[in-house]
Amino acid sequence: MLDKHKHLVWILPLFVITIVWGGLIKAPFLWDDHGVIVNNPFVGSLCSLRFLFSPDYFKAFPEASYRPVVTLSHIIDSALIGKIPPWHHFMNILLHTYAVLLAGLILCQFTASRAVVLAGMLLMAVHPIHTETIGVVSYRDDILMSIFMLAAVRFYMMFHVEHSLRAYLAVLMFAMLALFSKETALVLPLLMIAYDRVKKVHLRTVCVMYAGLAIVLAFYITVRFVLFRNPDTPAVGDYFISGIPMLIRPFYSFFLAVCSVFAPFVCFDYGTLLFYVCAGIGVLLFFIVLWCIRTQWKQPEVLFGLTWFTVALIPVMNIVPLENAFAGRYMYLPLIGAVIAVSGVLQSASGKQQKKAYCIVVVIAVLFSAVSFRYSRCILSEESFAENMAQSNPRSYKAYNYLATLAIDDNRFDDAKRFVAKALEIKPSFFEAVYNKGALAVHDNDYPAAEQAANRLIELNPSRSEGYRLWGDIQYDKDNLPLALTFYNQALERNSFDLDASINLGVAYEASGDRDRAAQLYRGVLAIQPANDAAWANLGNISIKNGDYPFAVKCYQQSLSVRASNAVTWYNLGNAYYYQKKWAEAERAYTTAMRLDPQFTDALHNLIVIYADTQQLVKETEALERYLKLKPGDMAAQYRYLFLKRQ
Repeated sequence: MLDKHKHLVWILPLFVITIVWGGLIKAPFLWDDHGVIVNNPFVGSLCSLRFLFSPDYFKAFPEASYRPVVTLSHIIDSALIGKIPPWHHFMNILLHTYAVLLAGLILCQFTASRAVVLAGMLLMAVHPIHTETIGVVSYRDDILMSIFMLAAVRFYMMFHVEHSLRAYLAVLMFAMLALFSKETALVLPLLMIAYDRVKKVHLRTVCVMYAGLAIVLAFYITVRFVLFRNPDTPAVGDYFISGIPMLIRPFYSFFLAVCSVFAPFVCFDYGTLLFYVCAGIGVLLFFIVLWCIRTQWKQPEVLFGLTWFTVALIPVMNIVPLENAFAGRYMYLPLIGAVIAVSGVLQSASGKQQKKAYCIVVVIAVLFSAVSFRYSRCILSEESFAENMAQSNPRSYKAYNYLATLAIDDNRFDDAKRFVAKALEIKPSFFEAVYNKGALAVHDNDYPAAEQAANRLIELNPSRSEGYRLWGDIQYDKDNLPLALTFYNQALERNSFDLDASINLGVAYEASGDRDRAAQLYRGVLAIQPANDAAWANLGNISIKNGDYPFAVKCYQQSLSVRASNAVTWYNLGNAYYYQKKWAEAERAYTTAMRLDPQFTDALHNLIVIYADTQQLVKETEALERYLKLKPGDMAAQYRYLFLKRQ
């Protein structure tokens, strides 16, 4: 059938990907998406392209390492369509589809069997381990890196045949793009060496290619580790877990990686008996794979696939300790090698064995599809995604801090404190969790705890602004405006792009009576992030105080176009209309504020005033009844209500 309908080899994976992963379009932004995309003012404007090659890259983009290609993709997506989750998720699915097709092209170099190619592409397309990589937009770096590495390998295969300048330059170009997508691409030369050994190519015939790759690698290393090194990158030792020998953790990571090829992975706490057992099994599996590589010379696909799998794991095996012992996204590139090896096994089978092998692959693909479909539905909400992350890796302090952040957003402060405590129990020096602890303490007016958290933040990283901003929040909350102004300015000295510090500084200036400086700060924020709802709302507040009611209306409308669920902004918009005696518009604004916050008595009070001014006595009476249920002790409202009832 496949011989008659050749196009099915390429169309069927597209159909399966749509069915299995298409539901992710309904997912919200998840995990690191908020810091990388949603709350990042520089992602969304093409003007931010200037920061891609600037020393301010790490201030503008909260990345752990220099990955300008990935950042560029986020900027383009957000600038063209906006920060709309369905579009960004669609792009991730599209990029995954392209990676699957490129993997198919690589398989075509080893086999003429379309059935083998299709089987490999389907396994790559639906594997459950990709859920995290495809579902979290900010993890696009693994997909992009894999795409460019696959393209580089494909053109390297062409270079073996035609030795053309076009293929040579394409290899170098895609190698460069892969490196600037993610540093894991440093293993690309090892994959090319493995291919040369499989094809028994003498080094002299490709020495020009390796010379070009050496220049590309030297350029990348200079840029990545010298010119654009992240000053906030923790030292290697910061990720090392005391009591765990350096030689054990890599084999534990290898064990998880091998297991994840066949089943969803589960992490175990360090130091437990189960951890050591898994690490021991990992040692055995590692040497089994090495033995298979050594003995599979007669099957080049299996040899190349196993080598690809092992080499691609080197950067993430915790040889140099990483933040995580293992993560699903680490497997995107190694899984391509596993797929190539499985395809080689299918190719070598014959007769009944081959039919049985195809049946097994079909069953596995169906099971993987069902599991991936289920997993993709489990991450359609942020909280379920975070809970799954915490369950799959009980040592993930980031997962608990993420749950804390979600709880803070939902005003579930007791839950937030519990999650923050768990995150800090796992890693006491986790910067973001310390900040959340301080912010929660400010909310509870627990100033000693907040001050302790602020000092801890400065101790952890004095070059970051959050500790000084937290100190400013504490002093502002204590009505100590001079000190609040000092700390907010110190925060901006360390990071001039800290927009929260700029807005808080503006609020402090406004409270001290300096409206001009406050307005200047808000306008500065809007110059960087035109869609900052807080800056627009605060600028509207200043305009009302200055008597510029038409401009205040424009500011509030801009703020609400970004965050329409803010009841306070609707209330202030109603005030701006009220001062202009635009009763109908003011009534709509106050009514919306009440709908969003039924306990908002100030909005209800002003609504009563409008009804009184416009002689709408029936509506005024009904509104007074609601108001007195919320504030039964308001004597003036009681007298007015009794007066209306006598009429």
